[in-house]
Amino acid sequence: MRHDIECVKQEPRVAPDTMKMGRGRARAPVRAVAGERPLARRAKDSAPCLLRPFPDQPSLLNAATHAEFRQGEFLVSTDPARLNVDAVHAFLSRTDWAKGVARDVVERSLRHSLCFGLYRQGRQIGLARVITDRATFGYLADVYVLEEFRGRGLAKWLMRCILAHPELQSLRSLRLATRGAQALYRQFGFTALKHPECHLERRPPGWEDQPQRNAAEGSPAQLKGD
Repeated sequence: MRHDIECVKQEPRVAPDTMKMGRGRARAPVRAVAGERPLARRAKDSAPCLLRPFPDQPSLLNAATHAEFRQGEFLVSTDPARLNVDAVHAFLSRTDWAKGVARDVVERSLRHSLCFGLYRQGRQIGLARVITDRATFGYLADVYVLEEFRGRGLAKWLMRCILAHPELQSLRSLRLATRGAQALYRQFGFTALKHPECHLERRPPGWEDQPQRNAAEGSPAQLKGD
């Protein structure tokens, strides 16, 4: 089964992958194909709007809109109202990169990120979030799919949904950190830093000794082989 997304208008027969934007109202799906720029819909009408290179690219989304992608019984949505903070916290607090993280930290991190929730029949079964200015830079973090749903290609589909999002098309750099899933992400164009010696980080004193890790350091290692 092909899981790519193609930019077309609504057809009589709904395709496996669909995308919609709006305040919870279904609109004509937008599908995207790898290697093509996706189409998006204006927030105030249903006319398609082709993405344009920066700086002429219009603001396609705002806080009141969201994108949704469908594949059979599975849904990926950027609607923050769908997020189950308790479910996300329950998973992240058991991971090696965010072990013991407080619920309020997870909730705050979700609130200030572009989140892609993965759902099956309303149940949250996965997540990915992009920390971004939605203009030039993004950092992919806290990517996971529950163990019982791995091996179905959902991680790769989730990545395709992220890379097809209209507000991430002008990013000059999208980065991530992973301990064991390099092979997966290389399939989507990720490479090692070209000049790692030019990059620095700052952490507060004693950070490594704290039992609570920073949830923003999400490692997508769980997706290896999905």
